[in-house]
Amino acid sequence: MFLVNNPLTSSANKIASILSIFITILISGCGGGGGDAGSKTGALTPDSIIISNTTGTSQTNTQAITVTNGQPTTFTATATYIGGPNQDVTGRVTWTYDKNFIGNIDSKGVVTIKSVGVSTVQASLDSKTSSIQFTVNPLASPLGVQAVSDASSVTLSWVAVADATAYNIYFAGNSGVSINSTKVSSNSPAYVHTGLAPGTTYYYRVSAIDVGAESPLSAETFSFVYNNKGSPAATLAATGNMSTPRSKHTATALADGKVLVAGGLNANVNTFLASAEVYDYTLATPGFSTTGSMTVARYSHTATLLPNGKVLVAGGGNAATTDYYSSAEIYDPALVAGGVTGTFTATTGSMAVGRINHTATLLPNGKVLIIGGNGKLGVVKSAELYDPATQSFGPTGDLITARYLHTATLLADGTVLVTGGRDAANALSSAELYDPGTGKFSAVGDLLAASYAHTATLLPDRTVLIAGGFSTSALKRAELYDPASKKFTTTGSLNVSRNYHTANLLPNGTVLVSGGSDGTNALSSTEIFTPSNFSFSPSVSLSATMLNHTATLLPNGKVMLAGETVGVVGTICTPLPWPFTQVCGPLLGAVPLTNLFQ
Repeated sequence: MFLVNNPLTSSANKIASILSIFITILISGCGGGGGDAGSKTGALTPDSIIISNTTGTSQTNTQAITVTNGQPTTFTATATYIGGPNQDVTGRVTWTYDKNFIGNIDSKGVVTIKSVGVSTVQASLDSKTSSIQFTVNPLASPLGVQAVSDASSVTLSWVAVADATAYNIYFAGNSGVSINSTKVSSNSPAYVHTGLAPGTTYYYRVSAIDVGAESPLSAETFSFVYNNKGSPAATLAATGNMSTPRSKHTATALADGKVLVAGGLNANVNTFLASAEVYDYTLATPGFSTTGSMTVARYSHTATLLPNGKVLVAGGGNAATTDYYSSAEIYDPALVAGGVTGTFTATTGSMAVGRINHTATLLPNGKVLIIGGNGKLGVVKSAELYDPATQSFGPTGDLITARYLHTATLLADGTVLVTGGRDAANALSSAELYDPGTGKFSAVGDLLAASYAHTATLLPDRTVLIAGGFSTSALKRAELYDPASKKFTTTGSLNVSRNYHTANLLPNGTVLVSGGSDGTNALSSTEIFTPSNFSFSPSVSLSATMLNHTATLLPNGKVMLAGETVGVVGTICTPLPWPFTQVCGPLLGAVPLTNLFQ
């Protein structure tokens, strides 16, 4: 077969080809043919402009961009065209911002942040303008700051802050550390403060640093430097006792190191107490003084020191009137009323549920988490959040299991570990973890032994020591919770079975366990847990038994134990051996005993 070239057909094809090229160019010139619309047709007006953020761990949506101070931040502007592709116009738009803007944007969209705050950013191209809210949050404050003393040093550690490149450590010899205090720096979340004078107390706060930006300071912590490693100073000092016997009261260390003791039960006369008193360790002879009374008598309540130096007292009850209080009150140590320093006033809001034997935990955000307890309708499953800014309570997620006489421990990462307790009939082995970010509880591994009225103490290595408690009898057992695995493992046992005792982390990293009951009798014994060898060793005995008492670590490294001593008639003025001191009070069946561990 032969192919014949038809001149007419060939000419038609050439004309069609030329026409096609002309149409393509025309369409392209109108912005509909792809490519860089801006470079080919600068006169085209975009349909819309989208502002976004391309660097850092920011949160971006169509309404707002949020970054953390110190993060590298770059804005991009994207133009959209009807029937055409989107174009990056970051370098072509005009960037503007309102008078509250907190940084500068150059022609490439790179942001130089000057301060935290909220602003509105605009990108304009031709007649189109787009705006977006831009928020710069401060770096997070370091959490879980712990200070452990040695012979002449204090080892500080804390949880690493995301995006932080360094940390500032501020310290002073008195409470009230600020950015004006002495400062040292560290490139890691730890610091060893050396060359310290034995017998001295040091206070610390830590901030995170990133590209010149500094976070708010952490909560203040302190440590007392003992005379030699692992041993308190071998001295005795006299101390006064409370003005009235009380148990199931609260004892709260105030910002100045004094201790507020409030409410409780006077078992001598079966009276529930509204009275309060303040212990001052700085006096030549440490002792108690009168302060204002609570608005109602209550026991088995909670008392939590707030960041502003005031104290939140929540819940509790009065068995004489069968009341389970939902009310709360605030103690202001500086407010003077009727010639008395220190005043309680009712909060503007109350809890949704009246409860006793609950827990209250101060969260890193300044709010207070109220968990569980028991009330008129039985064991409480709910939890609530108190907001100091509004003096009101609000809801949060419920416990998985209703419980009371449990523990709630703030972990280094800001979550809260809840262990054991009782339901309506039995001791519980379950444990839960509260996440303030989600407001929810989740299950973690179970305790190895179900218990209530035990103690839970956060150790310097971030694990939690669970000690004693009661199940069908008082327990000797101790366990360690590992936040990494979210599981409990066994550790050395107590020397004496005990519940309703106290446990205090001492400045040298050991734990003092004091008093309580063996299930039949109240105890005067104490013991020390040493984390390095996972063992408990007997310590000196109190001169009298203590049950349902409180134990508060003082800035001078001593622990004040306050409460009734049970079943003692006559004097109990026998001096205690080191490291305790005690001065006895009225010769009552239940004496308002105060001991100092030092």
